[in-house]
Amino acid sequence: MQAAIDEACARPPDEAQGERLKLLNPLIDVCEAMSYAHSRGVVHRDLKPDNIILGEFGETIILDWGLAKVQREWQSEYPDDASPGTTRLGPAMAGMTVDGEILGTPAFMAPEQVDSRFGEVNARTDVYALGTILYDLLTGVLPYQGDIAVMLARVGDRRPSPSPRERSGSLPLELVAICEKAMNKDQGERFEHAGCMAEQLRAYRDGRVVSVYAYSPRELFRRFVARNKTMLLAGLVAVLALLIGAGLAVHWALRADAARQRVIEEHGRAERARMRAEQAVEGVAGLANDLQRIADQTAASLNESLERLADALRVTAEAISEDDLTDRAVMRPYLAALRKRLPQCESFWTVTPPGILAAVEPQS
Repeated sequence: MQAAIDEACARPPDEAQGERLKLLNPLIDVCEAMSYAHSRGVVHRDLKPDNIILGEFGETIILDWGLAKVQREWQSEYPDDASPGTTRLGPAMAGMTVDGEILGTPAFMAPEQVDSRFGEVNARTDVYALGTILYDLLTGVLPYQGDIAVMLARVGDRRPSPSPRERSGSLPLELVAICEKAMNKDQGERFEHAGCMAEQLRAYRDGRVVSVYAYSPRELFRRFVARNKTMLLAGLVAVLALLIGAGLAVHWALRADAARQRVIEEHGRAERARMRAEQAVEGVAGLANDLQRIADQTAASLNESLERLADALRVTAEAISEDDLTDRAVMRPYLAALRKRLPQCESFWTVTPPGILAAVEPQS
Protein backbone atom coordinates (compact mmCIF):
# COMPACT_ATOMS: atom_id res chain seq x y z
CA MET A 1 0.00 0.00 0.00
CA GLN A 2 2.90 2.36 0.73
CA ALA A 3 4.04 2.10 -2.89
CA ALA A 4 0.55 3.03 -4.09
CA ILE A 5 0.51 6.04 -1.74
CA ASP A 6 3.94 7.17 -2.94
CA GLU A 7 2.87 6.77 -6.58
CA ALA A 8 -0.27 8.88 -5.95
CA CYS A 9 1.75 11.58 -4.18
CA ALA A 10 4.13 11.75 -7.17
CA ARG A 11 1.31 12.94 -9.40
CA PRO A 12 0.55 16.64 -10.01
CA PRO A 13 -0.99 18.36 -6.95
CA ASP A 14 -4.42 18.64 -8.56
CA GLU A 15 -4.48 14.86 -9.15
CA ALA A 16 -2.64 13.51 -6.10
CA GLN A 17 -5.50 13.77 -3.62
CA GLY A 18 -7.95 12.02 -5.93
CA GLU A 19 -5.48 9.22 -6.61
CA ARG A 20 -4.86 8.70 -2.88
CA LEU A 21 -8.59 8.58 -2.17
CA LYS A 22 -8.86 5.71 -4.65
CA LEU A 23 -7.10 3.66 -1.96
CA LEU A 24 -10.12 4.08 0.30
CA ASN A 25 -11.52 0.68 -0.77
CA PRO A 26 -8.35 -1.22 0.25
CA LEU A 27 -8.42 0.64 3.57
CA ILE A 28 -12.01 -0.53 4.09
CA ASP A 29 -10.84 -4.09 3.35
CA VAL A 30 -8.14 -3.70 6.01
CA CYS A 31 -10.70 -2.41 8.52
CA GLU A 32 -12.98 -5.37 7.79
CA ALA A 33 -10.10 -7.84 8.16
CA MET A 34 -9.10 -6.23 11.45
CA SER A 35 -12.75 -6.28 12.53
CA TYR A 36 -12.61 -10.08 12.27
CA ALA A 37 -9.31 -10.18 14.20
CA HIS A 38 -10.78 -7.93 16.90
CA SER A 39 -13.82 -10.20 17.14
CA ARG A 40 -11.37 -13.02 17.97
CA GLY A 41 -9.56 -10.90 20.54
CA VAL A 42 -6.46 -10.24 18.43
CA VAL A 43 -4.76 -6.82 18.25
CA HIS A 44 -2.16 -6.29 15.49
CA ARG A 45 -0.29 -3.38 17.15
CA ASP A 46 1.79 -2.59 14.06
CA LEU A 47 -0.66 -1.60 11.30
CA LYS A 48 0.95 0.62 8.64
CA PRO A 49 0.96 0.85 4.80
CA ASP A 50 4.22 -1.15 4.64
CA ASN A 51 2.40 -4.11 6.24
CA ILE A 52 -0.49 -4.02 3.77
CA ILE A 53 -0.12 -5.71 0.38
CA LEU A 54 -2.44 -4.83 -2.52
CA GLY A 55 -2.76 -7.75 -4.95
CA GLU A 56 -3.16 -7.32 -8.69
CA PHE A 57 -6.61 -8.94 -8.55
CA GLY A 58 -7.99 -6.56 -5.93
CA GLU A 59 -7.05 -8.60 -2.86
CA THR A 60 -5.79 -6.88 0.29
CA ILE A 61 -3.38 -8.76 2.60
CA ILE A 62 -2.23 -7.73 6.09
CA LEU A 63 1.31 -8.86 6.93
CA ASP A 64 3.64 -8.90 9.93
CA TRP A 65 1.56 -10.16 12.82
CA GLY A 66 4.74 -10.55 14.89
CA LEU A 67 3.62 -7.93 17.41
CA ALA A 68 0.01 -9.16 17.55
CA LYS A 69 -1.51 -9.59 20.99
CA VAL A 70 -4.38 -11.80 22.11
CA GLN A 71 -6.74 -9.89 24.36
CA ARG A 72 -8.88 -12.82 25.55
CA GLU A 73 -8.46 -16.46 26.48
CA TRP A 74 -9.00 -19.20 23.90
CA GLN A 75 -9.76 -22.21 26.04
CA SER A 76 -9.97 -24.52 23.00
CA GLU A 77 -6.36 -23.81 21.98
CA TYR A 78 -4.67 -22.98 25.27
CA PRO A 79 -6.31 -25.11 28.01
CA ASP A 80 -3.69 -24.52 30.71
CA ASP A 81 -3.86 -22.90 34.13
CA ALA A 82 -4.56 -19.34 32.94
CA SER A 83 -7.62 -17.77 34.52
CA PRO A 84 -10.37 -16.22 32.34
CA GLY A 85 -9.56 -12.71 31.16
CA THR A 86 -5.77 -13.18 31.46
CA THR A 87 -3.77 -11.86 28.48
CA ARG A 88 -2.37 -14.86 26.62
CA LEU A 89 0.07 -15.08 23.71
CA GLY A 90 0.35 -17.86 21.13
CA PRO A 91 3.72 -19.62 20.71
CA ALA A 92 4.68 -17.37 17.75
CA MET A 93 4.11 -14.27 19.95
CA ALA A 94 6.03 -15.44 23.01
CA GLY A 95 8.72 -13.10 24.23
CA MET A 96 7.47 -10.13 22.17
CA THR A 97 5.40 -8.41 24.83
CA VAL A 98 7.76 -7.30 27.58
CA ASP A 99 6.94 -4.90 30.40
CA GLY A 100 8.49 -1.52 29.82
CA GLU A 101 9.19 -2.02 26.12
CA ILE A 102 7.66 0.14 23.33
CA LEU A 103 6.44 -2.06 20.52
CA GLY A 104 5.27 -0.69 17.16
CA THR A 105 6.16 1.89 14.51
CA PRO A 106 6.31 5.40 16.11
CA ALA A 107 4.47 7.23 13.29
CA PHE A 108 1.47 4.87 13.63
CA MET A 109 1.56 4.16 17.37
CA ALA A 110 -1.37 5.01 19.62
CA PRO A 111 -0.69 7.01 22.83
CA GLU A 112 -1.29 3.94 25.03
CA GLN A 113 1.59 2.18 23.24
CA VAL A 114 3.86 5.00 24.39
CA ASP A 115 2.40 5.76 27.84
CA SER A 116 0.25 3.28 29.79
CA ARG A 117 -1.52 6.20 31.47
CA PHE A 118 -3.58 6.52 28.25
CA GLY A 119 -5.01 3.03 28.87
CA GLU A 120 -4.37 -0.54 27.89
CA VAL A 121 -3.53 -1.78 24.41
CA ASN A 122 -6.71 -3.14 22.78
CA ALA A 123 -8.76 -3.00 19.56
CA ARG A 124 -8.90 0.79 19.80
CA THR A 125 -5.11 0.82 19.47
CA ASP A 126 -5.42 -0.64 15.96
CA VAL A 127 -8.21 1.88 15.24
CA TYR A 128 -5.71 4.67 15.98
CA ALA A 129 -3.25 3.18 13.47
CA LEU A 130 -6.04 2.87 10.87
CA GLY A 131 -6.89 6.54 11.47
CA THR A 132 -3.24 7.42 10.87
CA ILE A 133 -3.31 5.51 7.56
CA LEU A 134 -6.47 7.45 6.61
CA TYR A 135 -4.62 10.69 7.56
CA ASP A 136 -1.84 9.66 5.17
CA LEU A 137 -4.38 9.00 2.37
CA LEU A 138 -6.03 12.38 2.91
CA THR A 139 -2.94 14.58 3.20
CA GLY A 140 -0.09 12.59 1.65
CA VAL A 141 2.01 13.03 4.81
CA LEU A 142 2.11 11.46 8.28
CA PRO A 143 0.75 13.35 11.31
CA TYR A 144 4.07 13.15 13.17
CA GLN A 145 7.45 13.62 11.53
CA GLY A 146 11.03 13.87 12.78
CA ASP A 147 13.20 11.54 14.80
CA ILE A 148 11.74 8.78 16.95
CA ALA A 149 12.14 10.66 20.22
CA VAL A 150 10.24 13.70 18.90
CA MET A 151 7.44 11.56 17.49
CA LEU A 152 7.08 9.52 20.66
CA ALA A 153 7.01 12.69 22.75
CA ARG A 154 4.34 14.21 20.51
CA VAL A 155 2.23 11.04 20.61
CA GLY A 156 2.57 10.75 24.37
CA ASP A 157 1.70 14.33 25.31
CA ARG A 158 -1.79 15.59 26.12
CA ARG A 159 -2.22 17.80 23.08
CA PRO A 160 -4.91 16.65 20.60
CA SER A 161 -3.84 14.64 17.59
CA PRO A 162 -3.27 16.70 14.41
CA SER A 163 -6.32 17.07 12.18
CA PRO A 164 -6.12 16.53 8.40
CA ARG A 165 -7.89 19.86 7.88
CA GLU A 166 -4.73 21.60 9.18
CA ARG A 167 -3.03 20.39 5.98
CA SER A 168 -5.80 21.17 3.47
CA GLY A 169 -9.18 22.85 3.48
CA SER A 170 -10.48 20.95 0.46
CA LEU A 171 -10.70 17.49 2.04
CA PRO A 172 -14.00 15.58 2.32
CA LEU A 173 -15.31 16.68 5.71
CA GLU A 174 -16.86 13.29 6.50
CA LEU A 175 -13.49 11.54 6.07
CA VAL A 176 -11.84 14.25 8.20
CA ALA A 177 -14.38 13.54 10.97
CA ILE A 178 -13.74 9.77 10.72
CA CYS A 179 -9.98 10.36 10.89
CA GLU A 180 -10.26 12.72 13.88
CA LYS A 181 -12.40 10.22 15.79
CA ALA A 182 -10.08 7.30 15.00
CA MET A 183 -6.98 9.29 16.07
CA ASN A 184 -8.48 10.72 19.24
CA LYS A 185 -5.97 10.28 22.08
CA ASP A 186 -8.84 9.44 24.42
CA GLN A 187 -9.58 5.76 23.82
CA GLY A 188 -13.22 6.22 24.84
CA GLU A 189 -13.73 8.70 21.98
CA ARG A 190 -12.40 6.36 19.28
CA PHE A 191 -14.32 3.70 17.36
CA GLU A 192 -14.81 0.63 19.53
CA HIS A 193 -13.19 -1.63 16.94
CA ALA A 194 -12.18 -1.61 13.27
CA GLY A 195 -15.62 -2.79 12.13
CA CYS A 196 -17.19 0.46 13.37
CA MET A 197 -14.67 2.47 11.36
CA ALA A 198 -15.25 0.26 8.31
CA GLU A 199 -19.00 0.96 8.51
CA GLN A 200 -18.40 4.73 8.53
CA LEU A 201 -15.99 4.52 5.59
CA ARG A 202 -18.50 2.40 3.64
CA ALA A 203 -21.22 4.93 4.40
CA TYR A 204 -19.08 7.70 2.91
CA ARG A 205 -18.13 5.59 -0.12
CA ASP A 206 -21.76 4.61 -0.79
CA GLY A 207 -23.07 8.15 -0.41
CA ARG A 208 -24.88 7.46 2.86
CA VAL A 209 -24.86 9.64 5.96
CA VAL A 210 -21.72 9.38 8.08
CA SER A 211 -22.96 9.40 11.67
CA VAL A 212 -19.74 10.80 13.21
CA TYR A 213 -20.00 13.99 11.14
CA ALA A 214 -22.43 16.78 12.06
CA TYR A 215 -24.10 17.73 8.79
CA SER A 216 -25.67 21.10 8.16
CA PRO A 217 -29.14 21.03 6.55
CA ARG A 218 -27.57 22.25 3.31
CA GLU A 219 -25.00 19.42 3.33
CA LEU A 220 -27.70 16.84 4.06
CA PHE A 221 -29.71 18.13 1.14
CA ARG A 222 -26.67 18.11 -1.19
CA ARG A 223 -25.79 14.57 -0.09
CA PHE A 224 -29.37 13.43 -0.61
CA VAL A 225 -29.28 14.88 -4.11
CA ALA A 226 -25.95 13.22 -4.86
CA ARG A 227 -27.16 9.85 -3.57
CA ASN A 228 -30.52 9.99 -5.33
CA LYS A 229 -29.37 11.73 -8.49
CA THR A 230 -30.99 9.20 -10.83
CA MET A 231 -34.28 9.23 -8.96
CA LEU A 232 -34.32 13.03 -8.72
CA LEU A 233 -33.39 13.35 -12.39
CA ALA A 234 -36.21 11.00 -13.31
CA GLY A 235 -38.55 12.97 -11.05
CA LEU A 236 -37.38 16.23 -12.59
CA VAL A 237 -37.94 14.84 -16.08
CA ALA A 238 -41.40 13.68 -15.00
CA VAL A 239 -42.22 17.10 -13.50
CA LEU A 240 -40.91 18.87 -16.62
CA ALA A 241 -42.93 16.52 -18.81
CA LEU A 242 -45.98 17.20 -16.65
CA LEU A 243 -45.42 20.97 -16.81
CA ILE A 244 -44.81 20.86 -20.56
CA GLY A 245 -47.87 18.66 -21.04
CA ALA A 246 -49.95 20.95 -18.85
CA GLY A 247 -48.63 23.99 -20.73
CA LEU A 248 -49.42 22.42 -24.09
CA ALA A 249 -52.84 21.37 -22.83
CA VAL A 250 -53.56 24.92 -21.64
CA HIS A 251 -52.18 26.34 -24.90
CA TRP A 252 -54.33 24.11 -27.09
CA ALA A 253 -57.31 24.59 -24.78
CA LEU A 254 -56.95 28.37 -25.15
CA ARG A 255 -56.59 28.01 -28.92
CA ALA A 256 -59.60 25.71 -29.04
CA ASP A 257 -61.60 28.17 -26.91
CA ALA A 258 -60.53 31.05 -29.15
CA ALA A 259 -61.53 29.02 -32.22
CA ARG A 260 -64.83 28.18 -30.56
CA GLN A 261 -65.41 31.88 -29.84
CA ARG A 262 -64.61 32.71 -33.46
CA VAL A 263 -67.03 30.04 -34.64
CA ILE A 264 -69.68 31.42 -32.30
CA GLU A 265 -69.07 34.95 -33.57
CA GLU A 266 -69.12 33.79 -37.20
CA HIS A 267 -72.30 31.86 -36.53
CA GLY A 268 -73.79 34.96 -34.90
CA ARG A 269 -72.85 37.12 -37.88
CA ALA A 270 -74.20 34.51 -40.29
CA GLU A 271 -77.40 34.28 -38.27
CA ARG A 272 -77.79 38.05 -38.27
CA ALA A 273 -77.10 38.16 -42.03
CA ARG A 274 -79.67 35.39 -42.55
CA MET A 275 -82.22 37.31 -40.50
CA ARG A 276 -81.48 40.49 -42.44
CA ALA A 277 -81.80 38.56 -45.71
CA GLU A 278 -85.06 37.03 -44.55
CA GLN A 279 -86.28 40.46 -43.51
CA ALA A 280 -85.18 41.85 -46.89
CA VAL A 281 -86.95 38.99 -48.67
CA GLU A 282 -90.00 39.58 -46.57
CA GLY A 283 -89.78 43.30 -47.37
CA VAL A 284 -89.35 42.62 -51.08
CA ALA A 285 -92.18 40.09 -50.98
CA GLY A 286 -94.40 42.64 -49.20
CA LEU A 287 -93.44 45.33 -51.66
CA ALA A 288 -94.08 42.93 -54.54
CA ASN A 289 -97.44 42.07 -53.04
CA ASP A 290 -98.25 45.75 -52.66
CA LEU A 291 -97.12 46.46 -56.22
CA GLN A 292 -99.08 43.48 -57.45
CA ARG A 293 -102.14 44.68 -55.56
CA ILE A 294 -101.68 48.22 -56.94
CA ALA A 295 -101.12 46.82 -60.40
CA ASP A 296 -104.20 44.65 -60.05
CA GLN A 297 -106.20 47.60 -58.77
CA THR A 298 -104.84 49.79 -61.56
CA ALA A 299 -105.56 47.17 -64.17
CA ALA A 300 -109.06 46.66 -62.78
CA SER A 301 -109.68 50.41 -62.74
CA LEU A 302 -108.27 50.74 -66.23
CA ASN A 303 -110.35 47.84 -67.48
CA GLU A 304 -113.40 49.37 -65.89
CA SER A 305 -112.64 52.76 -67.46
CA LEU A 306 -111.98 51.14 -70.80
CA GLU A 307 -115.23 49.19 -70.57
CA ARG A 308 -117.17 52.37 -69.78
CA LEU A 309 -115.40 54.12 -72.64
CA ALA A 310 -116.16 51.23 -74.97
CA ASP A 311 -119.80 51.20 -73.86
CA ALA A 312 -120.10 54.95 -74.34
CA LEU A 313 -118.46 54.80 -77.75
CA ARG A 314 -120.71 51.88 -78.82
CA VAL A 315 -123.84 53.68 -77.67
CA THR A 316 -122.77 56.84 -79.50
CA ALA A 317 -121.84 54.89 -82.63
CA GLU A 318 -125.27 53.26 -82.68
CA ALA A 319 -126.97 56.64 -82.34
CA ILE A 320 -125.36 58.29 -85.38
CA SER A 321 -125.29 57.52 -89.04
CA GLU A 322 -122.34 57.35 -91.36
CA ASP A 323 -123.24 60.70 -92.92
CA ASP A 324 -123.21 62.35 -89.54
CA LEU A 325 -119.50 61.56 -89.11
CA THR A 326 -118.47 64.24 -91.58
CA ASP A 327 -120.85 66.90 -90.22
CA ARG A 328 -119.11 68.84 -87.54
CA ALA A 329 -122.21 70.50 -86.25
CA VAL A 330 -123.95 67.14 -85.81
CA MET A 331 -120.94 65.42 -84.16
CA ARG A 332 -120.04 68.08 -81.68
CA PRO A 333 -123.02 67.47 -79.36
CA TYR A 334 -122.24 63.73 -79.38
CA LEU A 335 -118.61 64.44 -78.57
CA ALA A 336 -119.59 66.89 -75.82
CA ALA A 337 -121.92 64.26 -74.31
CA LEU A 338 -119.08 61.73 -74.30
CA ARG A 339 -116.74 64.19 -72.63
CA LYS A 340 -119.31 64.93 -69.99
CA ARG A 341 -120.00 61.28 -69.42
CA LEU A 342 -116.27 60.46 -69.31
CA PRO A 343 -114.61 63.49 -67.65
CA GLN A 344 -111.33 61.65 -67.27
CA CYS A 345 -110.89 61.81 -71.01
CA GLU A 346 -109.20 64.93 -72.24
CA SER A 347 -110.78 65.14 -75.69
CA PHE A 348 -112.76 63.20 -78.29
CA TRP A 349 -112.20 63.20 -82.04
CA THR A 350 -114.14 62.14 -85.11
CA VAL A 351 -111.81 60.79 -87.79
CA THR A 352 -112.85 59.91 -91.37
CA PRO A 353 -110.78 57.90 -93.79
CA PRO A 354 -108.06 58.44 -94.73
CA GLY A 355 -107.37 59.90 -91.24
CA ILE A 356 -108.93 63.35 -91.51
CA LEU A 357 -110.27 65.00 -88.29
CA ALA A 358 -113.93 65.87 -88.87
CA ALA A 359 -114.85 67.10 -85.38
CA VAL A 360 -113.04 67.78 -82.04
CA GLU A 361 -114.40 68.47 -78.49
CA PRO A 362 -113.40 70.70 -77.03
CA GLN A 363 -112.48 72.79 -80.01
CA SER A 364 -109.37 74.16 -78.27
